[in-house]
Amino acid sequence: ALVSALDSFFLSREQGGKDVDHDGRVSKKEFSKEQGAGSAEAFSCLDPDDDGQITREEMFDLKTRFFRSRLSHLTVEEVRGWVSSERCVPIDMSEHLSAFRAHEINGLSLWKFGVKNPSLLRTRLGITSEIKRATLTQAICREIEGHGCLAPNSMKRWYSEEEGKGGSGWLVNTLIFVSVALSII
Repeated sequence: ALVSALDSFFLSREQGGKDVDHDGRVSKKEFSKEQGAGSAEAFSCLDPDDDGQITREEMFDLKTRFFRSRLSHLTVEEVRGWVSSERCVPIDMSEHLSAFRAHEINGLSLWKFGVKNPSLLRTRLGITSEIKRATLTQAICREIEGHGCLAPNSMKRWYSEEEGKGGSGWLVNTLIFVSVALSII
């Protein structure tokens, strides 16, 4: 399934992919066409060597890291908690939380919405603010890279900060449970 999903990304635009010039790579121009805000952030995430081209190998590596990330395992409600946490997504997304529930956006969905096709944040979830779409995509990429709020070293610091605020801690407790469960698997 992973390989077929990657192959579809590298199809020509006429076939539903992004590889307009059929060279087996997706350039920044090809990727950004029709994407809007968030595309630069998503492209940077997909192009780790910063050569202006996304190769199948880069895409495979990033998607593998995404599937291994804690983010990809979150439920719809956990994603809503992640999105609403200022520590994870440092911009107010509260007006969009109902759209995340209505479209059943779980952790796995964030790959499609935030990285592979960030225009869906606008067209499907109604996030019209360019800065919000870009910030959400950056937060997703930080999680994939292991630098987000769900990263093991961040979890302890986040937990103590949330408790210090007197928060309910439901998301923190859920994330700790997920963290423990993933470490057992």
